[in-house]
Amino acid sequence: MAAPTKKPSTAVAKENTKVTPNPKVNTNALYQGKTNNATGEGDGTTGKPGNQGKTTGSTLATNYDGTGSGNGGSLNMTQRSFTSRPKIEDNGRHTGKVVVELRVDKNGNVVYARAGARGTTIVDAALLQKCEDAVKNSRLTAADTELQSGNVVFVFKVN
Repeated sequence: MAAPTKKPSTAVAKENTKVTPNPKVNTNALYQGKTNNATGEGDGTTGKPGNQGKTTGSTLATNYDGTGSGNGGSLNMTQRSFTSRPKIEDNGRHTGKVVVELRVDKNGNVVYARAGARGTTIVDAALLQKCEDAVKNSRLTAADTELQSGNVVFVFKVN
């Protein structure tokens, strides 16, 4: 028995003729020149262009004198703020945190302060004592609460 034979195809293959649209340029992505006449004054207290302070310092700092940080401390206590902030002079010798636990009476007087609370990373006894004394000598705003507890966190960085 003979194998069936296939008839040759008479169909012609069509070429794919899709039309590609021309690409459009996003004009918002192009530089269009200067948009304002800013003077580029930077920040600081000198009145000169550029940022004041040390080149290795933070551009977000408010302290331009190069004495390190630890100025003021960060208070974690609801409805209270410092009326006289604690200030620590460390001369940039330490890096880390000192957490000071404190209790404040309703008039804003600090009645208890203990440095070295949970979260403290500096172990220098002299610096811990400076932080504790600074918090004891600070004052906070008055509140209705008889005795309120919280903490102050000092962050120190080496210059």
